[in-house]
Amino acid sequence: LNNGPATVTVNLPGFPPTNQPPVVTPDGGEGAVYVENNPNGAIVDAGLLVTDADNANLVSATVKIDNLVNVGQEFLTVDTGETGIVAAYNQNTGVLTLTGVASVADYQEVLRSVAYSNASDDPTLGDTQAARNISFTVNDGTADSIVAVTSVDILASNDPPIAVDDFGI
Repeated sequence: LNNGPATVTVNLPGFPPTNQPPVVTPDGGEGAVYVENNPNGAIVDAGLLVTDADNANLVSATVKIDNLVNVGQEFLTVDTGETGIVAAYNQNTGVLTLTGVASVADYQEVLRSVAYSNASDDPTLGDTQAARNISFTVNDGTADSIVAVTSVDILASNDPPIAVDDFGI
Protein backbone atom coordinates (compact mmCIF):
# COMPACT_ATOMS: atom_id res chain seq x y z
CA LEU A 1 0.00 0.00 0.00
CA ASN A 2 1.37 3.41 -1.01
CA ASN A 3 0.46 6.32 1.28
CA GLY A 4 2.20 8.97 -0.88
CA PRO A 5 0.55 12.13 -2.19
CA ALA A 6 -2.32 11.68 -4.63
CA THR A 7 -3.09 13.94 -7.57
CA VAL A 8 -6.66 14.67 -8.53
CA THR A 9 -7.59 16.56 -11.70
CA VAL A 10 -10.91 18.38 -11.72
CA ASN A 11 -12.26 19.83 -14.95
CA LEU A 12 -14.68 22.67 -14.40
CA PRO A 13 -16.89 23.66 -17.33
CA GLY A 14 -16.16 27.21 -18.42
CA PHE A 15 -12.90 27.44 -16.51
CA PRO A 16 -10.68 29.06 -17.40
CA PRO A 17 -13.33 31.45 -18.67
CA THR A 18 -13.50 31.91 -22.40
CA ASN A 19 -13.73 35.38 -23.86
CA GLN A 20 -17.09 36.37 -25.25
CA PRO A 21 -16.64 38.52 -28.36
CA PRO A 22 -18.19 41.99 -28.36
CA VAL A 23 -21.40 42.57 -30.28
CA VAL A 24 -22.35 45.40 -32.65
CA THR A 25 -26.04 45.74 -33.48
CA PRO A 26 -27.33 48.21 -36.08
CA ASP A 27 -30.38 50.26 -35.10
CA GLY A 28 -32.53 48.51 -37.68
CA GLY A 29 -34.71 51.58 -38.18
CA GLU A 30 -34.77 53.87 -41.15
CA GLY A 31 -31.43 53.88 -42.93
CA ALA A 32 -29.33 56.99 -43.34
CA VAL A 33 -29.77 59.22 -46.36
CA TYR A 34 -26.93 61.28 -47.84
CA VAL A 35 -27.94 64.14 -50.15
CA GLU A 36 -25.30 65.12 -52.70
CA ASN A 37 -23.28 68.23 -51.75
CA ASN A 38 -24.29 68.09 -48.07
CA PRO A 39 -21.15 69.40 -46.34
CA ASN A 40 -22.10 67.75 -43.03
CA GLY A 41 -22.60 64.29 -44.47
CA ALA A 42 -25.13 61.84 -43.05
CA ILE A 43 -24.86 60.07 -39.70
CA VAL A 44 -24.68 56.38 -40.61
CA ASP A 45 -26.40 54.85 -37.55
CA ALA A 46 -27.16 57.07 -34.55
CA GLY A 47 -28.80 54.15 -32.73
CA LEU A 48 -26.00 51.59 -33.14
CA LEU A 49 -25.54 49.39 -30.04
CA VAL A 50 -22.18 48.05 -28.83
CA THR A 51 -21.97 45.53 -25.99
CA ASP A 52 -19.42 43.17 -24.47
CA ALA A 53 -20.56 40.65 -21.87
CA ASP A 54 -17.16 40.20 -20.22
CA ASN A 55 -15.02 43.25 -20.99
CA ALA A 56 -15.52 46.83 -19.85
CA ASN A 57 -13.17 48.17 -22.53
CA LEU A 58 -12.57 47.80 -26.24
CA VAL A 59 -9.27 48.38 -28.05
CA SER A 60 -10.25 49.02 -31.67
CA ALA A 61 -13.00 49.31 -34.25
CA THR A 62 -13.17 49.30 -38.02
CA VAL A 63 -15.82 50.98 -40.16
CA LYS A 64 -15.73 50.29 -43.89
CA ILE A 65 -17.55 51.38 -47.02
CA ASP A 66 -18.01 47.88 -48.46
CA ASN A 67 -18.98 48.99 -51.95
CA LEU A 68 -16.69 51.99 -52.41
CA VAL A 69 -17.44 53.57 -55.79
CA ASN A 70 -15.88 57.05 -55.88
CA VAL A 71 -12.36 56.24 -54.66
CA GLY A 72 -10.76 59.29 -53.07
CA GLN A 73 -14.11 61.13 -52.94
CA GLU A 74 -16.07 59.13 -50.37
CA PHE A 75 -15.41 59.80 -46.71
CA LEU A 76 -16.21 58.49 -43.26
CA THR A 77 -15.69 61.01 -40.47
CA VAL A 78 -16.14 60.62 -36.74
CA ASP A 79 -16.16 62.69 -33.55
CA THR A 80 -13.86 61.08 -30.98
CA GLY A 81 -14.28 63.90 -28.46
CA GLU A 82 -12.36 63.35 -25.22
CA THR A 83 -12.48 59.53 -25.41
CA GLY A 84 -8.80 58.92 -26.17
CA ILE A 85 -9.85 57.01 -29.29
CA VAL A 86 -7.75 57.87 -32.35
CA ALA A 87 -9.34 57.84 -35.81
CA ALA A 88 -7.59 57.32 -39.16
CA TYR A 89 -9.37 57.18 -42.54
CA ASN A 90 -7.92 55.69 -45.72
CA GLN A 91 -9.76 57.26 -48.67
CA ASN A 92 -8.31 54.71 -51.10
CA THR A 93 -9.88 51.75 -49.27
CA GLY A 94 -12.85 53.42 -47.56
CA VAL A 95 -11.71 52.13 -44.15
CA LEU A 96 -11.98 54.15 -40.94
CA THR A 97 -9.82 52.66 -38.18
CA LEU A 98 -10.38 53.55 -34.53
CA THR A 99 -7.75 52.61 -31.95
CA GLY A 100 -7.17 53.12 -28.25
CA VAL A 101 -8.32 51.48 -25.03
CA ALA A 102 -11.66 53.02 -24.09
CA SER A 103 -14.91 51.94 -22.50
CA VAL A 104 -17.58 50.12 -24.46
CA ALA A 105 -19.81 53.18 -23.92
CA ASP A 106 -17.14 55.49 -25.41
CA TYR A 107 -16.77 53.28 -28.48
CA GLN A 108 -20.55 53.18 -28.89
CA GLU A 109 -20.73 56.99 -28.68
CA VAL A 110 -17.96 57.42 -31.25
CA LEU A 111 -19.41 54.81 -33.64
CA ARG A 112 -22.80 56.50 -33.42
CA SER A 113 -21.15 59.69 -34.71
CA VAL A 114 -19.76 58.13 -37.91
CA ALA A 115 -20.83 60.25 -40.88
CA TYR A 116 -20.71 59.44 -44.61
CA SER A 117 -20.05 62.08 -47.26
CA ASN A 118 -19.16 62.13 -50.93
CA ALA A 119 -17.39 64.86 -52.92
CA SER A 120 -18.22 63.42 -56.36
CA ASP A 121 -20.50 65.24 -58.78
CA ASP A 122 -21.93 61.81 -59.65
CA PRO A 123 -22.09 59.94 -56.33
CA THR A 124 -24.56 57.33 -57.67
CA LEU A 125 -22.77 56.64 -60.97
CA GLY A 126 -25.80 57.57 -63.03
CA ASP A 127 -28.19 56.03 -60.46
CA THR A 128 -26.52 52.61 -60.72
CA GLN A 129 -25.04 52.77 -57.18
CA ALA A 130 -27.68 54.54 -55.09
CA ALA A 131 -26.62 53.05 -51.73
CA ARG A 132 -23.46 52.25 -49.79
CA ASN A 133 -23.10 49.36 -47.37
CA ILE A 134 -21.22 50.36 -44.23
CA SER A 135 -19.77 47.61 -42.01
CA PHE A 136 -18.80 47.90 -38.35
CA THR A 137 -16.46 45.63 -36.36
CA VAL A 138 -15.13 46.13 -32.81
CA ASN A 139 -12.39 44.29 -30.92
CA ASP A 140 -11.94 43.73 -27.17
CA GLY A 141 -8.24 42.87 -27.36
CA THR A 142 -8.94 39.17 -27.83
CA ALA A 143 -11.77 38.81 -30.33
CA ASP A 144 -13.52 40.69 -33.11
CA SER A 145 -17.26 41.10 -33.15
CA ILE A 146 -19.28 39.66 -35.98
CA VAL A 147 -19.49 42.26 -38.75
CA ALA A 148 -22.63 44.42 -38.54
CA VAL A 149 -23.80 46.07 -41.76
CA THR A 150 -26.08 49.02 -42.37
CA SER A 151 -26.62 51.15 -45.45
CA VAL A 152 -26.67 54.76 -46.57
CA ASP A 153 -28.97 55.75 -49.41
CA ILE A 154 -27.47 58.31 -51.79
CA LEU A 155 -29.65 61.02 -53.31
CA ALA A 156 -27.99 62.71 -56.26
CA SER A 157 -28.93 66.25 -57.13
CA ASN A 158 -29.24 67.78 -60.56
CA ASP A 159 -26.18 70.01 -60.75
CA PRO A 160 -26.80 73.26 -62.67
CA PRO A 161 -25.00 73.63 -65.97
CA ILE A 162 -21.89 75.79 -66.08
CA ALA A 163 -21.50 78.23 -68.96
CA VAL A 164 -18.09 78.13 -70.62
CA ASP A 165 -16.81 80.91 -72.86
CA ASP A 166 -15.20 78.91 -75.67
CA PHE A 167 -14.48 82.06 -77.71
CA GLY A 168 -12.70 84.13 -75.07
CA ILE A 169 -15.20 86.99 -75.34
